[in-house]
Amino acid sequence: MTNTHAGSELLFREVQPLRGCLPWLIVVAIAVMMWVLLLGRLLQGKPVGPNPMPDPILILFWLVFGLAFPLAGAASRLITEVHPDSVTVQFIPFHAHARRIPFESLAACEAVTYEPLLEYGGWGIRFGLDGRAYNVSGHEGVRLSLNDGGEILIGSNHPDALASAIIARLP
Repeated sequence: MTNTHAGSELLFREVQPLRGCLPWLIVVAIAVMMWVLLLGRLLQGKPVGPNPMPDPILILFWLVFGLAFPLAGAASRLITEVHPDSVTVQFIPFHAHARRIPFESLAACEAVTYEPLLEYGGWGIRFGLDGRAYNVSGHEGVRLSLNDGGEILIGSNHPDALASAIIARLP
């Protein structure tokens, strides 16, 4: 299988949609709250809070958290690829282009089980005490140790296969 990545052979590819109860529970709870606030205000004239926000601000919040936030969740995909020279991650719709991690910059790689909430504060593109994470669900992935001392965690439904594809290409 070939890919447009410098015309190189594609060694591993995984596409993960946002799934799992907790991430969707958070997205839906926030969206429902915004819909209730907006409809209550527009249909019944109910103020939002003791010091009500102006209607244009409420509509802006509704557009962002009631519409854009759930739509971004539905469109979210984490695409992980291993090429002969690098690993790429692309978190759609947040990355316009894949982020490339050259093998020369890697010191080590291992399949891991981790705690997304405790270690990185949840799912998505996250920054935690242990470094950066790209994850959409679950608690398994691959931890990449960089030559500069940093770490990158890539969530995966197939962490052993991903780690094997990377380890086989490490210098």
